[in-house]
Amino acid sequence: MRNPFRFTDVFEGNPYFFDESGEKLNLVDYQTMEDTEYPELIENVEKFIWTKSLPRKCKLFNDDLKAFELFDKAAKELITYQEFCNGMIEYFVNELKVPKPSKFWLLSTPFCGITDFFRGLKGASLDLRRHYSEAKEAVKALAEHDGLDAAIESIKEPVPDNCIFGVSHVELAHSICNNKQWAELYWPYFEKMLKNCQESNSQMHLFSEAEVLRFADFFQDLPKGLLMIQPEADDVFEMRKRLPNVAICGGMKPEYLGKKSKEECLDYARKLISEIGADGGFVVGQTKMMSYRTDAKSENIIAVQELCKNYRG
Repeated sequence: MRNPFRFTDVFEGNPYFFDESGEKLNLVDYQTMEDTEYPELIENVEKFIWTKSLPRKCKLFNDDLKAFELFDKAAKELITYQEFCNGMIEYFVNELKVPKPSKFWLLSTPFCGITDFFRGLKGASLDLRRHYSEAKEAVKALAEHDGLDAAIESIKEPVPDNCIFGVSHVELAHSICNNKQWAELYWPYFEKMLKNCQESNSQMHLFSEAEVLRFADFFQDLPKGLLMIQPEADDVFEMRKRLPNVAICGGMKPEYLGKKSKEECLDYARKLISEIGADGGFVVGQTKMMSYRTDAKSENIIAVQELCKNYRG
């Protein structure tokens, strides 16, 4: 489900570098917009995407002779990809009886659109210092274009029994923001998600790539049982001290699961459970998105799972 290469390869616009022999995946930090083009993006997001961003990202996009053929192929590949993803979800839910993580996946706030598609992390980081007012206006324009308010409003709907959370959310672009920028670019949307989860008596799961604990002040007054954070780079022991009201998921590092012995993994898992989960609000899980065989040994994963199932403090 995390490998849509056949779809993105159609227009030769795949931003990933994949080393199959070494089992490594890297994302190129590309740009499809110059820092002088914010006014064009703000004025008409749809037009800018089709006339500027896509032609720059996809090498074959401007070939009029191939346009219809490529769009037809891309559509078919997208349908195949979506059918595969839906089939995998159905298999886990219906056959393995594993609940869905959430009712909704809201993968990013609008600022992530700037970093992920238009300016890249490097370009957006410079823009926060050189073109901040325009970046703020672009965030508003992207939110309106993507229908984000309507998506956030739908969180109020009841959560099906086969889902754990009301909404799951993944963030990375926050890693280049200071607290003032977070408050203006992120928090207005994030706060609405949390309020709507609270209204529907559901919870929110945040997977935070990079660090998020430096924004702890924004979360410290949230009621217990509303938010679970899965931090990729933060110290989970420090997070428990600073945010006792927030549930934590994670703690198990790939360097343990992939490189250390089963006994070392079990010792560390016991430490996590006893120190972080003593009063509840903790789910053992991995810190990173793990995709390859070298990320974890199967015997380590099985041993930690068995410990969690049978653990008695």
